[in-house]
Amino acid sequence: MRLRSPQSLVSNVRTTFLFGQPPLLPKPDTKIDLTGEENEDVELELKGAKLFIKRGNKPFSDGMLGHIKLLSNKSTLDERLLFRREPLWKVSMNVRMHPTVRCIFDEDENVLRLVLKEFIEEKDVPQSEWKGEVVVYALKPGRSCSKQDFKDFATTLVTTPGLKPR
Repeated sequence: MRLRSPQSLVSNVRTTFLFGQPPLLPKPDTKIDLTGEENEDVELELKGAKLFIKRGNKPFSDGMLGHIKLLSNKSTLDERLLFRREPLWKVSMNVRMHPTVRCIFDEDENVLRLVLKEFIEEKDVPQSEWKGEVVVYALKPGRSCSKQDFKDFATTLVTTPGLKPR
């Protein structure tokens, strides 16, 4: 039995592709990934922030690093604060900015807190009867985020028009 060299196998494959039918290649992925941010403008953004979440009586979660943005809808001008966790870019906070959201920046501790009431979705229960719980989102600068950039972001955010009564 005679063994073929790897080069002869490759050249044989090449001739098959050259003289035979072209190989079937997968079609390029035509799916467009939508983030939900397509109809919004970025008003503020900060990379490298650390988010801590406290729901109800539970303790604060471990901090997660990510990217935070203040987005404004192009048609309605409604604002929301969006936090995406790195490196997955999974949404960890999505808060519509309105007067009932308490947004406080503590310069001494260098922490931005958002306090609001979120409703707990319950299956087979009308939305009007869902129970609410107080949620505290606390943001701090991460290692890759300068304290001054964080301070500028926080002081601008607390004065955003979406938090003021209409």
